[in-house]
This record gives sequence, C-alpha cells and structure tokens, in this order.
Amino acid sequence: MKKFPVWCWILLGFLGFAGPAISQPIFIDQPIQAGDLIVFPHITDTTKYYYLPNKLGLGTDAKGKIQFSFLRYVQNIKTENGEANRTEGEGGGILHTLVELKVTDQQIAQAQAELKKKVKRPNAVIVGPVIYKGGNFSLVSSFAEEGSEFTKKVVGVGRAPVFVGNKAACSIRLTKLGSKILWESCKTPTPDLSFSFVMDFSGYRSPMQAKIEVDWDKVYSHEGFSAGIGINTGYVGLGVDIKAAFDELREQGAIKVTNFGADDKMEALLETAYKKIVDMMFEPFSMPAANDQSTIDQIARGINSIAEGAKKNASLVSLNFAYEMKKQRKTGKFVIDLSKSTIETISFRFDENLGSDVSKCKDCFRQINLDDPLYKQREILVSVDGLNADQFSKYINFVTVSMKKDHGTATATTDEVRIAQKEFQDAAGNPFRLLYGWKDNADYDRDAWLKYKYKTIWSFFGDYTVEKDWSESDNLGLNLAPPFHPVSISVEADPNLMKDAGIRLATVKFYYDYGAGEKVEQVTLRGTDPAPAQLAEFMLKQGEYDYDYEVVWRMFGNKTLTSGRKKSSDTLLYVDEIPESAKMVTN
Repeated sequence: MKKFPVWCWILLGFLGFAGPAISQPIFIDQPIQAGDLIVFPHITDTTKYYYLPNKLGLGTDAKGKIQFSFLRYVQNIKTENGEANRTEGEGGGILHTLVELKVTDQQIAQAQAELKKKVKRPNAVIVGPVIYKGGNFSLVSSFAEEGSEFTKKVVGVGRAPVFVGNKAACSIRLTKLGSKILWESCKTPTPDLSFSFVMDFSGYRSPMQAKIEVDWDKVYSHEGFSAGIGINTGYVGLGVDIKAAFDELREQGAIKVTNFGADDKMEALLETAYKKIVDMMFEPFSMPAANDQSTIDQIARGINSIAEGAKKNASLVSLNFAYEMKKQRKTGKFVIDLSKSTIETISFRFDENLGSDVSKCKDCFRQINLDDPLYKQREILVSVDGLNADQFSKYINFVTVSMKKDHGTATATTDEVRIAQKEFQDAAGNPFRLLYGWKDNADYDRDAWLKYKYKTIWSFFGDYTVEKDWSESDNLGLNLAPPFHPVSISVEADPNLMKDAGIRLATVKFYYDYGAGEKVEQVTLRGTDPAPAQLAEFMLKQGEYDYDYEVVWRMFGNKTLTSGRKKSSDTLLYVDEIPESAKMVTN
C-alpha cells in the first residue's frame, strides 16, 4: 500500500521555543560525523563543537511511561426502516502520541570520544546542542490521508520542537476499517506510523573565493517558473524543480558563478549560490486559511500531480520542500560576493518510526462502547503559530480565543482562553484547551456535535487590536497565526573592505510597521569582528515585504556618514562600501 504524508492544520505551536535571532558561532559547511551525532566546529575556538539534535523517540511522562494511546470505540446503531438488520455498530478509533527530540548522555559521550580521534585533539569538547530556529514535523503513514477509507481527521503536521526534550503531538481519528488495520499494525516491529522532521538552523559559511552574478529579468522569464501549481497564491514549486531551472539558467548565462579557488569546491559553491538566490526569490510555502476549503483542495490536487512527476527523485514529497515565489519581483542585475563569511539558514531532515515499543504498552490500548452519552466531552487544542517567545513578548499584549458550541437548543456552551506572555511561556510548547460536552438529545448527531464556532482577538502593544469574525470548525486543533509575518535580513560585511574604507563600525536601522505604528530594529557590525555578519528580525503585514532602512558608518577620525533613509525588500544587505551619495552627519 502506498504511503504519503498529508498536511493538515497545526496542533502545537512550538515556536514558543524558537531559536534566537543571532546565529550560533559555528561553521555549518564543516560537519563531522561523530558516533551517532553530527557536530559542527566553533568559528574561532578549534576545541569547541556543537552537536545536532537529530534523534527522535516516543515522548515519556515523569514516570518514564511512553505517551501513546490508541482508543477503539463502537457506537450501537438501531436498524432503520427498510434497512437490512445491522450486525455491527458504527465505530472508529482515536490515536494520540507525543514524539520528542531525544539525545542521550551516552550518545553525547560516545560522540565526544569519536570526535577526539577524528580531529586528533585530546582537548576537543562538545559544549552543547545546535539550537534550531524552527522547523516542521509531519506524519508519514498510510493512515495520514484525511478523508480516506481509513481516516476521518488528522492533526499530523505542525511546528516542531526546537530543544532536546521538547515534544510534538499527533492525533488521528480513524474510520472503523482504519482502526482495525492500524490496531494490528501496531503489533508489528515496524508499525505504519513514522515521523519526518525538517528543521532549520543557522550558522556561518566559510568564505569562498567566488562571486555570483544574477540577471533577474532572464531568471524570472524561465519557463519552469510558470509551471508551478495553478493556485491563487502564484507560483509554487518543489526545490528539486527550482534547482533544475537554476542549472538551465546557469548554462544559458543568466546565472554566472565565478570560482577563483579550487575546482573541488565547485559543488559546494553551487549549493551556496542557489541557496542565496532561492532566499531572494522565494519563501517557504504555507497553507491558506483553514476555512478556505476550496483552495486547500486545489493545492492538494496540485501537490499530488507534482508528486507523480517527482517519483524518480524521491519516494516522499511533502510541502516542507515546496517554495512560493515572492509577489515582488526583482529587476536588473545583482552580484553576490562570497569572499566573506556569511550567515545562512539550512534545513535538515530526519525520520523515525515509532518502533515496537508501542506494542509492549498494554495500558496504551483500549476498546470502549459509547453507549452513555452523558460522559461525552471534547477538548479543542489551541496553539499559537508563527511566533517564538521573544517575538510574542515584543509585539503581542495578548490573544483571546472564544468558543461557542450550539447544541441545537436555547442553551449554548461557551469557553474562552486568554494567552499573554506568561501563559505563552508557561505552556512550554503544550496547547491551550477549550472544552464542551454533551447537553441533550440534540447532540446524538455525532457529526453535528463535533462542530463549533470560534473567534480570535489579537491585542498588540501600542493600543492596536485585530478582531476576527466567528468561524465554524470541527477540527480537533486550532492553529492561530497573527496578521503579520516575520522577516529576516542578513547584514554582512568584509572586514578587509571595512578596514580599507576606514570604517570603525556600521549600524543599520530598520523601520517597519505591522499595524501598530512605526518601530525600529537595529544591528551593528564592527570592523574588528572575526566574521562581521548579523541577522535583523522584525515583522511586516501579511503580503508585504518592503521596509525602510538607514546605514550609519562611524569612521576612524570621529567622522560619521549616513546613507539616508532607503527602501528595499532584499533579504541581504552589504555595508562594507560607502556610496558616493552618503552624507556627513553633523552633531
């Protein structure tokens, strides 16, 4: 039976533990396999290394028991007039599990011993983990297709945990047939339940004696960029298709990669060049609003067609590897200088099967008869997506989620949760919960009982509020995203050029407005830094990419120059050259 992932709405908002804005001081292009772990060297201290937490396991509670449950249920149904006698009731199953990033002390100790042998340094030490900036997880299973003969609902994709020990949750509501088959599959050594994690982390790429020249007009006119999924979001394509288009554009001269160094570095150089261009042209593809079902169906059909064409390249095609072209296109020619250390964010994928441990947990499997509706209740899991803890505390005062359940009578159930900074941090990646139960005979219609209404109110600092309308849903989880999106701008410089130009330090101020009035984000590069590069992160309204910025150069001799306020949408700024239009700042 064919297996493929299905992408649904997010159950947990793990961005509350997203990585810091400033990248870790590691060279990401110098990985070392040490035992079961991959480690990266510090950019200046040759004795320090950081390990990549790329191991998964079933979540465990405080007592060490695995956090996995599989419930099969049956509901007795009377035979209706004109029907043949029923010999079976209606039923199904609910599977819920937690999976966590799990690296043991033994694995770290073995990796450190192996590292010392490989680098031939007895004082080499693994000082800690690489901190992920974020990432996604997805369920890979024959039971992951929502609406199939096996499965009714799936919450099997979401923001992944970024720290070792943090967890991600998956929940599946199965049909009667699906619950029977998966019940038996869980008794095998390799049950049909696997997870795929695609995680992002940042670091420094070693300088390369090379440059990249891009003719944007020719790049955008390539026929490959008009063959993506035909949806109202514009071009959406897989990374493998974009790379193929870049290869053709390089042969045609629209993308020129000049290598002044060794030929054996050309493959790594092309990888770096393509990554830079992708970051400037595209952004990771994101699903539309949950209530826009027609668009979701259209995307699903498009993704399936792409998957058929990509079978030769991979057996698993997922949205984690899809990119959406930015609406604002670039023109003219652009040169990217790679002769200095640059900050890059890379994606790393790893997969794991739940394994045979689930079959050993007898308490994890239960079968019940739903013959007493009085005890029915339903929890709606609420998570906040798109923000880490620092971003939440910086921009958001609180978000209120209200739920209203109509039972078909005059009495409705209401519930509400208010999420401020303290609640967001204390949740530790766990979802918030709304609750309703069974009221009276009107709730015997199980499909109708699963439906409820909800609305959100976002309160931002600066006395700015966004209130959404009531929406209807029957999803087990609500994933809430603010009406703005994060933007990351890499500010880079060559220390030699800064020294030659007499630049002591360069300060870049970014001006932005996500709806609460103009705000300022600032980063500073010093000529004495071993790798002058910083990452500025701020927020813009959804669909907007333009921002204003100003560069202020502090020169030797107590002289200050300014670029004046400029507008841009680039994700990369160089500040090691002073333009002729720069003006003197007078005190």
